[in-house]
Amino acid sequence: MNLILIYSIKITNRLEYIFDLIFKEILGINLRFTTDEEVFRDFNGAKLNYGKQKQENELFCYAENILFEKNQKAFDIEVGEFRNIKCIFYHNHKDSVLPFDPFAAAFYLVTRYEEYLEFNADRYGRFNSDQSISFKYGFLKKPVVNIWAYWLAAILRDRYPNLVTEERKFKFIPTYDIDIAYSYKYKGFIRNLGAFLNELRNFNFKGISKRAKVLFGSKKDPYDTYGFQIELQKKYNLSPIYFFLLGQFSTLDRNISSDTPAYQHLMQSIADYAKVGIHPSFKSYQNPDLVIKEIKLLSRLIKRDITHSRQHYILLHFPQIYQQLLKNEIRREFSMGYPDRIGFRAGIASSYLFYDLSIETKTPMRIFPFCIMDVTLKDYLQLDTKKALKECLDMLEEVKKVNGLFITIFHNHTLSETDGWEGWSLLYEQLVQKATRR
Repeated sequence: MNLILIYSIKITNRLEYIFDLIFKEILGINLRFTTDEEVFRDFNGAKLNYGKQKQENELFCYAENILFEKNQKAFDIEVGEFRNIKCIFYHNHKDSVLPFDPFAAAFYLVTRYEEYLEFNADRYGRFNSDQSISFKYGFLKKPVVNIWAYWLAAILRDRYPNLVTEERKFKFIPTYDIDIAYSYKYKGFIRNLGAFLNELRNFNFKGISKRAKVLFGSKKDPYDTYGFQIELQKKYNLSPIYFFLLGQFSTLDRNISSDTPAYQHLMQSIADYAKVGIHPSFKSYQNPDLVIKEIKLLSRLIKRDITHSRQHYILLHFPQIYQQLLKNEIRREFSMGYPDRIGFRAGIASSYLFYDLSIETKTPMRIFPFCIMDVTLKDYLQLDTKKALKECLDMLEEVKKVNGLFITIFHNHTLSETDGWEGWSLLYEQLVQKATRR
């Protein structure tokens, strides 16, 4: 038996969406809905009453209001603890199978409901982790949606031993953001001259020597770590995804020009052995036409449709960014994570379809959440490699516990063993080794 009947007094888009995510996508259980009490009572298989009141001796989950509402509003959320994990939408109803509403809680987290409300943006206009309910109550580093789903599965199997759930498998997806393809090469005379003069003013003769050796061909560019990435791919049987920045040069978009033949060749060669997606420039948020231009350019260069995307600087604004990407046929989005802390921004370690709260509709764009980024560990959290590796391995273990999706973000320049990133290539290989160990 691989079916459960869900009774509710009202079937809404929100309710169907989150029940599909919990039961179908995470637990592999098919489901049907009914609002008919008689049909529910007469059903002989696995069933769950999601509502305000228990009927007879069925499994009952007390329902909060959020799945029956429309629009977004600020409201107080009850928080409690169950099995040593903080749970939101806590009610402790005496008849409920859990002392909180896991469906309301999961919906609030995965839709990023709190980010549709007013918040204090950082200097880049982003919603930072310290404003999230998951950080405030200490469960940011737990894939709670997956954990709650498994709690439900255990309750259901105890009541219905013949109910079959589909065992999900752990998966590791390494991703690379190419913000600065090369440190010295292909940047043009003006940019190199400016950097040279700056080094001269600071009496950085070592930097001058290094730059000269690279530009005159006697030394490899330090940010050219692509060979190392390929070696890891072959050694550990990886299937990486690369995100290329093609925006015009600006303060926050500092890659080399997309007109540079060497950069074009790099994108084309990488596309021959890995998936490639767009890394929309920071400036594109204010100008949607730039997103269209950048996607079309990348598609033309690698001769493939572009369906994968990750925002530069993890610049997410709900729902505008995702709506913009959907219009441009992006169907795989990889920005769901925080730039300032590691963990699970949406509380989940599985991919899932984006639900647009502004129009109350499930969309065809699938979100792939990441939980670790190199810049977060070193620059935001200011961890050394030993502490950073421990944090990475702790995150890996959390994802493995729920057979989830483990996505990491590293950059070509952070694997360069230069500019303060000494030791990080070793850290990365150690993490990859652990993530691929069977």
